[in-house]
Amino acid sequence: MSRNSFSSFYENTAYQHFIVPFDVELDDELLINTDNLFISDEIGSGGASTVYQGWYDDDEVAIKFIQNYSRNNEEKENLENNITNEINIMYRMKHKNVTELIGASVRPGAITIVMELLKNGSLTDYFDHLNEIDEHLHLTKSIKFALDVSTTMEYLHKGGIIHLDLKSENLLLSDDKTTLKLADFGLAQDSSKVNEITAGKGTYKYMAPELFNREGKKYCSNKYDIYSFSIIFWELLTTKRVYDDEDISWVKNYVLNEEGRPSLECIPVQVIPLLERCWATEPDKRPEFTEIIEVLSDLV
Repeated sequence: MSRNSFSSFYENTAYQHFIVPFDVELDDELLINTDNLFISDEIGSGGASTVYQGWYDDDEVAIKFIQNYSRNNEEKENLENNITNEINIMYRMKHKNVTELIGASVRPGAITIVMELLKNGSLTDYFDHLNEIDEHLHLTKSIKFALDVSTTMEYLHKGGIIHLDLKSENLLLSDDKTTLKLADFGLAQDSSKVNEITAGKGTYKYMAPELFNREGKKYCSNKYDIYSFSIIFWELLTTKRVYDDEDISWVKNYVLNEEGRPSLECIPVQVIPLLERCWATEPDKRPEFTEIIEVLSDLV
């Protein structure tokens, strides 16, 4: 496995698409010493970032580089705010089911986020593996994973954070595959500072119906995350990817129909009432995570 210093990686021509023309300022306590940072193989990419495996001092870490995109002034300002939010929110979130932030670097033109490394991949990867060997999660384990997600989200919501991109790809498995950890706070919003957001935030297969309305703005609501949780819970119960191979237009039209929800065929009857409440069309009809935890705990 190759092991490149941050400086040599930074100077390499292949690195140039990570040079970001943004001005991001962070508190000194968040900054890392890049002389102690070493970079190895790429392990994932998506959206506006690429993630590498590496080392900080002697610890294996995940290293996230923000990619360069041509943007107008408004988009540039929004991305600067998103990057700053992501780093500050991760730093605040001290929970056993949240991926740990180790630090960040804002070396001129290069924005780098260093995090805990989880080698077993995402919940989506896990579903793919189970389907390959024709296995399903035991109901108890499905509920246990759902409790991991709901207790984490309760913690975020009590801290005034709305995640806005809760999905299986952003839930990583612990080393022993018994615990889920939440990652990627790129779209997360601090509800104490932000009163409204533009509709359309998130990943469309997990987006609440009200977020498909792109006309004007919608008030921030933690009920967005509860709808996303319901889709993840359905995936945990079926080990299937929701709306697999369907595009955004199909999903939008389907979800905006009140009857348009994933099939309840083969879903255990005892969890159906909770699923139906969590993916209700009207946000006010969705329960809070505190109640979801109570219901799941009783089921276990």
